[in-house]
Amino acid sequence: MTGAALVEKDGTFVTANEAYCSILGYANSELAGKRFQEVTYPGDTEYDEEMASRVAAGQIESYTMTKRYVTKRSSVVWVRLRVDALRDGDGQFLCFLAQCHPLEPIPAAAVATPTSGTIPREVALLVWVKANWPVLLWVLSGLAAVLGYALQSIGKR
Repeated sequence: MTGAALVEKDGTFVTANEAYCSILGYANSELAGKRFQEVTYPGDTEYDEEMASRVAAGQIESYTMTKRYVTKRSSVVWVRLRVDALRDGDGQFLCFLAQCHPLEPIPAAAVATPTSGTIPREVALLVWVKANWPVLLWVLSGLAAVLGYALQSIGKR
């Protein structure tokens, strides 16, 4: 289930699909008008805001992060979030497209501290590999094909 939402430059949700609302536990009408900062775990807000401002400014095209949301019922849910800018024909920023999917619960022991806002690199890598394994396999198979061709070319010399 992939959630998708349109978000204003200041972080205000405009609208969200059913999956995004389900992840956060809000109806679309309840989520619209809230800022993403209100539903983001406090330790994850600063990085998210920094990256969003870089996307809006055109410094980067998108960003992806593992973060925590605080649901309507005050529980914490881990998600993999990707944020892109939607721009008009002249390249002017219109709004963000935020897409997320929930991750399996990460064991409390794997989190450095409850308020650190970070997870150990090893856990982050495992979460990333699990979420992106089809792309990783595609890249590795392409790399293997290129290396195989290069080795054949070298052997013919």
